[in-house]
Amino acid sequence: MDRAEQGFDPRDYDYLVAAYGPMIYRLAQSRLRHLQDAEDVCQQVWLAYVRHAAKLKSEEHVKAWLIRATLHRCYSAGSSAYTRHHAELSEALQHRLASDHPEAFYSGESELRQQLNQLPAKYRDCLYLYYYEELSVAEIARALRRKEGTIKSCLHRGRRLLQQALKQSAANGEAKK
Repeated sequence: MDRAEQGFDPRDYDYLVAAYGPMIYRLAQSRLRHLQDAEDVCQQVWLAYVRHAAKLKSEEHVKAWLIRATLHRCYSAGSSAYTRHHAELSEALQHRLASDHPEAFYSGESELRQQLNQLPAKYRDCLYLYYYEELSVAEIARALRRKEGTIKSCLHRGRRLLQQALKQSAANGEAKK
């Protein structure tokens, strides 16, 4: 009997962690830019999910709840006193540390990823969910509790900003040569 015939069980934690754990981690990494902070957020999200699992009835609802909970915890982590009062590692040191991890892409090594991380959060979240997690506009709208038109506008503006940033970065790279 396959999963579709059995029906969805919101307490099937092994399945949910396998299916949505990587998505939660990548989303947290995208927002926080530090592996350790992303891992902390993932743990917090799963602990919160255990407390709220009985209220969630469908897999689609669970996915939207996990995305929303991840974003909320990322906002909280990003505004903590620790984050506000500690300096970033130098770019060279971050690059060296990231190259030792398989998650190197998510820590900002690629030019596209670096430019995406520089965008305002509302554009970065929409672009990330649309392209990296392959959610539809309707799914993003439900997860972020925004109108579909707003999501489409954020995607359009975010693409334009990202394209401009990549062109500027390429021009700066050419000027340095």
